[in-house]
Amino acid sequence: MKSQDKAKPVSITVRLHPEVLRTAKALGEFYDDSDVDHIVSEAIKDAATPKKFQEWLELHPNAGREKEEIAEVKPRRAASKTEAA
Repeated sequence: MKSQDKAKPVSITVRLHPEVLRTAKALGEFYDDSDVDHIVSEAIKDAATPKKFQEWLELHPNAGREKEEIAEVKPRRAASKTEAA
């Protein structure tokens, strides 16, 4: 597993079905005794890598941000043929 980020983690509450929690704990044991927090973090990072999601994220740059975090982030748009020339 990848090393955890240097940023300070934020606590959240997540409800999991018992069999999912059991799987997360087992994965933690398998991956060098990682805790469930690390397993969940890595699973979310892995889920965010597909190209289709990354393309959607570029079109929705404020997705997942708190209102306080949004500093008028504007989506990047592809340069038109006239702009590229």
